Amino acid sequence: MDSAKVRACLYLHDIARERRLPIEVYGLQRIGIRTPSQPLPPATTQRFQELELADPEPHKPRPVDAILGADVYNKILLPGLIRHGGIIAQCTIFGWILTGRITHMAPTSMSQAAQCTTTMLESAKAPYQDLTELVQRFWELESVPQAHRECPFASECERLFVDGCQRQANGRYIVPLPIKQGEAATLGQSLHHAQAALNSTHRRMQRDSALARAYDHFMTEYVGLGHMREISSQELQSHTGPVCYIPHHGIWQRSDGGNKLRVVFNASKPTSSGVSLNDTLYAGPKLQNDLAVVVTRWRLHRIAFCADIKMMFRQIRIQPAHEHLQRILWSPSPDVPARHYALLTVTYGTASAPYLALRTLKQLCLDEGEKFPEAVHAVKHELYVDDFLSGG
Repeated sequence: MDSAKVRACLYLHDIARERRLPIEVYGLQRIGIRTPSQPLPPATTQRFQELELADPEPHKPRPVDAILGADVYNKILLPGLIRHGGIIAQCTIFGWILTGRITHMAPTSMSQAAQCTTTMLESAKAPYQDLTELVQRFWELESVPQAHRECPFASECERLFVDGCQRQANGRYIVPLPIKQGEAATLGQSLHHAQAALNSTHRRMQRDSALARAYDHFMTEYVGLGHMREISSQELQSHTGPVCYIPHHGIWQRSDGGNKLRVVFNASKPTSSGVSLNDTLYAGPKLQNDLAVVVTRWRLHRIAFCADIKMMFRQIRIQPAHEHLQRILWSPSPDVPARHYALLTVTYGTASAPYLALRTLKQLCLDEGEKFPEAVHAVKHELYVDDFLSGG
C-alpha cells in the first residue's frame, strides 16, 4: 500500500443524489485489495439479485476504491437487513451491500483479508498528524498478520552448522562460526583497536578500584572456566590464517545484589579494511520462541516459576580453527604487558551468537529427545532464549 500524500474534503452522494455526506479523505495511488479475493459462482449471490445492489456483479473480484471509517459507515446505513446462509445483505445509501464468509472458497483464497469498518484513522484532537503515519496505524490494526519471512541465508547457516557441529565425550558441543564464504579474508588489522580499548579500560580502572577488581576477577574466571586461553608467542608467530582482535570494555549494571560488571565484546568494531568480524558472519534465522506467547502460557499456571541457563553462550565451544577470529588483549594494569588470548566459546557480542546457542539447543533436543520428551516440550514451548518460564 502506498503512502498517503493528499488530503481532501469530499461529499458522498446516495444513488438518487438526494442527500450528501461530507467526509475527509486521504488520497493514495492504490489500496491493493480486491474483493472478493477470487471469483465466486454466480449462484452464491443469486438470492439477492432482486435487490438494488451497490455492486451489480458482487461475484466478480474488483479493486477497492475507498475505505470508509466506522464513523462514516454508521451514517450510510439504512433500515433493511436480510440474512441468507452465511451472507448478510444490508441496505445503505448506495444500495444493498453484501457481507459474509464464503465457506467453499479454496484455502489459498483466504490468504488476503481485510476488516474496514472498525478503526478511526484520526482523532479530533490531532487533525494535522502525518498522513503516512495515520495510514500505517490503520494497517497495523486492520491487516491480517503476514507469515514470518524466512531468512534468505537460513539454508546456508543450517548447512554450515550441520557440517561443522561436533559433540565431545562430555556432552558439550563444538560449533563453527557461520562465516560468509571468502569474507574472513577481507578482515584488516585489528590489534591497534584492541590495544586502544584496553588502554581506555586501564585509565578507567585507575580511577575506579572497584572496576579494576571486578574486571580482573571476570577475566581470571574466564580463563579458569576454560572459556579462553592464552596464545603463546610461538603460536602468534606461526599462525597464518585470518585473525581478528575484539575490543572489550566494562559497564556497570544494577542488580538486586548491587552493581554488577558486564564485559562487552565489540565484534562490530571495523578493522583497518572497514570490515568487522560481525560483517563476515551470518546472523542466522530467528529461532527463539515468541515472547508474548511464552509469557501468556506462563501466566496460565497456578504456581509459576522462572529460571535461566547459566552462561548459555559459554556452554558451547567454537571450532579450534575459528578461535583466532575471537582474539582479545588483556592485562590487569598498564604496568603489566598485555597478553593475547583466544575466546574458546560462543561469544556474546558476535552476530551469530543467538543463532548458534539456539541451534545447539535444538540439536540437543534432536540428540536426546527420546530420553527426555518432557524437556524437549519445555524447550520448544516454555523457553525464551535462555529464560525458562514454567509452572504447575
